[in-house]
Amino acid sequence: MRAEVTNLASPGHSGLPLQDTNEVLAAPTSGRFFLETANTFSESTDGGQHWSAVVGVGSVLAAGVGGFVALDFVDPDHGWALFPGEGVIATVDGLHWKPL
Repeated sequence: MRAEVTNLASPGHSGLPLQDTNEVLAAPTSGRFFLETANTFSESTDGGQHWSAVVGVGSVLAAGVGGFVALDFVDPDHGWALFPGEGVIATVDGLHWKPL
């Protein structure tokens, strides 16, 4: 997994969001990662080489809630995340997220 960006002028093309610290990372499988920052929720399906925005949570992030309190998986298909002041989102297939 790509752990740092050493050149902000040319950070590469992985799609990893450039944010301050306080990120939360969950790895439900050895090659699938979810990364939350204050304003993004991203996923990687190739061990962290490339990242993309998670589909289905954009409206919650647009509200500017400022990140998650928790992000966790009980198995590769079932996970949840808590948005401060907004509620909980969950996945039951490891792919699609929706508010509860």
